[in-house]
Amino acid sequence: MYEIGEKVVYPMHGVGKIQNIEEKDILGTIRKYYIMELLHTNMTVMIPVKMSNQIGLRGVIGDEEIAEALSILKSQATELENDWKIRYSINHGKIKSGSFYELAEVVRNLFIRNQIKELSNSEKRLFENALKLLVDEISFSSDIEGIEAEHMITETLEQGLLANNRNGELETKSAK
Repeated sequence: MYEIGEKVVYPMHGVGKIQNIEEKDILGTIRKYYIMELLHTNMTVMIPVKMSNQIGLRGVIGDEEIAEALSILKSQATELENDWKIRYSINHGKIKSGSFYELAEVVRNLFIRNQIKELSNSEKRLFENALKLLVDEISFSSDIEGIEAEHMITETLEQGLLANNRNGELETKSAK
């Protein structure tokens, strides 16, 4: 159970702070809820305490997790489904899981996929959302500006792309 004042990550929404824990009567059922303010949107959400694990609510990552995520961003993309609808569904599920590492995989895979073939509009929005979530959590955890975190992520992705190109593991749009 999280405490008031604790900083947590709500999958698909980002980093926030538990403002309060309240009992609410909703449709005749009394349940405990985390009252959480999302830091980058100032939106307040109610999350059922009993459902928080299933929803994927988790603590904010630390330096070791950031280093691992940067390593994932540099690594070779996993084999991607050719059908964009299936690929979208898989990537959306990874983001929704709340896993910081799966979020990094989605950013890497969609970044690399966009170098090979332009992403569909839905995948572009998914990539932008995943990148924003990654940037927000790294900037918050490292206490750096979002622009610095985004620069670090982009630079790492480009280094990985160059390494994969040198190893002949990737054929980009410009190489075709």
